[in-house]
Amino acid sequence: MADVNSKQEYAPGVIVEWDGCFNAQYVGKAAALVASGLVQQSWLPGEDGNGKGAQSLIFLADGSAQLLKPKSHFKSFDIGFGGLQISKSGALFHVRKILAEIEAERRMALSDAKNEQETWQLAKQAHQQSDLPERWKNGVLYHIDQAEKLVEGKLIFTDFPDIGIAPSDMEAAKRVFAELRNVLRWVTPTIKDKVQISNVFSLNEAAFRAMKNG
Repeated sequence: MADVNSKQEYAPGVIVEWDGCFNAQYVGKAAALVASGLVQQSWLPGEDGNGKGAQSLIFLADGSAQLLKPKSHFKSFDIGFGGLQISKSGALFHVRKILAEIEAERRMALSDAKNEQETWQLAKQAHQQSDLPERWKNGVLYHIDQAEKLVEGKLIFTDFPDIGIAPSDMEAAKRVFAELRNVLRWVTPTIKDKVQISNVFSLNEAAFRAMKNG
C-alpha cells in the first residue's frame, strides 16, 4: 500500500498528512496531539532534555516509550516495536509514526490482497470483453493508415517544414504498408500475460499496471 496523502482529520485539531504500510504522519498543535493520544507532552521537542526542533523515541515490548538522545539515528535503536519522530515547525508539530513490524506486515498483507483482487477483477473484465483483441487490431490498422498518409504527404506534422521521402522510395513504402495491413487482417490477436487457473483469470504485474493506468 503506497503512502496516501489523505489530509483527513485523525482527531480534533490533528490532521493525517499520510498513512502507509510502514509509517504515518500527523500534524497539529501540542495540545491537540496530546489530547489525541498520539504523544505525551514530555515527548515533544523543546521539553526538558529533548531536542529543540526534533525528538525521536522508540516503543519497547511492554508498550512503554524510550526517548532517544537528540540527533540519534532512529534505525539504530528501533527494536521492531516502532516509534515516533517528532519535529517542530512554529506552533505545529509533525509526528511521524513508524509502525511496529507486526502492524506493517499486516498492512502489507492487506495491500497485497487488495492488489490481487484488483488484478483479478481487471483480468476478469478483459476475459469478458471478447472484443478487445479486435479493437486492438482495428486500432493498429488505423495507425498504419495514418502513417501511410503521413508518408504520402496527405497528412502533415504541425510545426515541421515540408518533409517527405523521395518519389523513388514511395512505392517501396506503400508495398510495406500494404503487406503489414494484409498480415494484420488475417491474424487473430490474443490477450497476452493472461493465466487461467480453474475458472479464475489473472494478469502479470506489468499487464495489470498497464490496464489500470489506461
